[in-house]
Amino acid sequence: MSEGSETENAVLWALRDGYRHIDTARLYANEKSVGNAVRQFINESSVLREEIFVTTKLWPSDYLNPGAGFYGKFRKTRSGIYRPVPLYTGRCRLCQKIFGKTFEKIYEQGLAKSIGVSNYDESDIEEVLAYAKVAPMVNQVEFNPTSYDLDLLKFCKDKNIVS
Repeated sequence: MSEGSETENAVLWALRDGYRHIDTARLYANEKSVGNAVRQFINESSVLREEIFVTTKLWPSDYLNPGAGFYGKFRKTRSGIYRPVPLYTGRCRLCQKIFGKTFEKIYEQGLAKSIGVSNYDESDIEEVLAYAKVAPMVNQVEFNPTSYDLDLLKFCKDKNIVS
């Protein structure tokens, strides 16, 4: 769903129905609408902003300046009212280290409740853990009755990474 009332309504209905995790990304082109719906829900309900998790992803086009990519998302969603979980999705090893350092700063500044990666396997995570000052707290992967990796799930659980 792209920007607009359809996305805002869908997110608002989901939040009213008890959902507390909303996923967005530049690719989805809906970050502003997600932010609008979250703010509206917080204003009309007794749910605290700390109870809602919004996941966003930096994209390969953010490689050269991941900090600006994150802060652009922060401004777009006007997410001072909630804190996104930035996820790094790429496989460029040098870029991964740059993103990791940026994410650690964002986390240490209190702008993100947690930081993570998206679609990483065990070897990718081990590589990150070898140099990370702050370990990823999330590995966002597809997991449903027809698509799952129990070994990856166990690995992440053993490393205290939510997946």
